[in-house]
Amino acid sequence: MWITNILGDSMDFTSNLLINVFAITILLVLFLTLALGRNRSTLSTKLFSLIILTVIIQLIADIFGRMDGITNFSVPIANQIGNFVLFTMNPAPSVLWILFIISHIYGDIKISKRVVIPLTIYVLLHLVAMTINIFY
Repeated sequence: MWITNILGDSMDFTSNLLINVFAITILLVLFLTLALGRNRSTLSTKLFSLIILTVIIQLIADIFGRMDGITNFSVPIANQIGNFVLFTMNPAPSVLWILFIISHIYGDIKISKRVVIPLTIYVLLHLVAMTINIFY
């Protein structure tokens, strides 16, 4: 496989950085294509754009979260912040995907509103659990 020839067999920080930058580039192209498209004002397009932006933020947080072997003063702080953002945002793409599917299939905002409350409770409970996890 061509990626193994470039990166080798190890997944060190440089390999992870290269893969994440490659993925971010593809996602930015997809996001710009959606932003310049004809259907950019529909709810499903806006939700799909939010999914893309969320994944881009998670990939950036993953880059910072991989800085755990460097002993510079700012690196451990960046590592902790990156890991916190990454783990806190984990439910976001799946929650947005559920809303995207509902809006794409039914096209009715009322159905989406019935699902938003349980999903919001789930995300808030996850946020509380991740915040408590920092201290323990």
